Amino acid sequence: MFEEEPKENHRASFTILGIFVLLLTVVGVAIAAYTWTYTSNNANSISTGNISMSLLESTDTISIENALPMSDDKGKQLKNNGTFDFAVTTEASGQPGDINYKLSITEDNADSDYTLLNKEQVKVYLTVLTNNEDAENEVLETQVVKPTKVSDIITENSDNETGVLTFDEGQTQHLTHHHNKIGETITTKYRLRMWISDDVDASNWNESTKYQYKLKINASGSIDPIQ
Repeated sequence: MFEEEPKENHRASFTILGIFVLLLTVVGVAIAAYTWTYTSNNANSISTGNISMSLLESTDTISIENALPMSDDKGKQLKNNGTFDFAVTTEASGQPGDINYKLSITEDNADSDYTLLNKEQVKVYLTVLTNNEDAENEVLETQVVKPTKVSDIITENSDNETGVLTFDEGQTQHLTHHHNKIGETITTKYRLRMWISDDVDASNWNESTKYQYKLKINASGSIDPIQ
């Protein structure tokens, strides 16, 4: 069983110089669910695969107050309120097979009292979470998406301000769940971090500056039944 010490308050804030407020929000994950249908050469045979996403926390928000641009090394070490944990679960509900999925992000509008940060100013970083078999209650993280600017994911050619997360070379196996029997469920747990890129000029920011960046994260995919 996946175990980790609970986070008492995911929305807790920390102070860095105290000159402005940034709120990074991930929304929609808790209710995201997708179903695919596969039809074989036999018109009377239909196989289905299901996928769902769930929160591993009590809130759907990454909230960083009084944040400033930071390096990738520092961003990758963000903890507690600077991280967002979620899970992708698949089920071969009609026939055993491989369920292949992808993760995508969609830009959302900023709240009325905030100024929207540009996609070029925000970075995302994704890891897979696993239990350490050699140390009880210790969680291991493996990088699957290197620190990447949102503008490199949601490009000018993206549809509906949506872009697919590109997994690092050698880590794409996490996007395939091998189901050997009907009804079997497989879960992969992820941790998302977001921060302001260190090439952003914050010299004119002051105590009245309020920025926000919001995105949604979802999964979609298909099933390749075992014949």
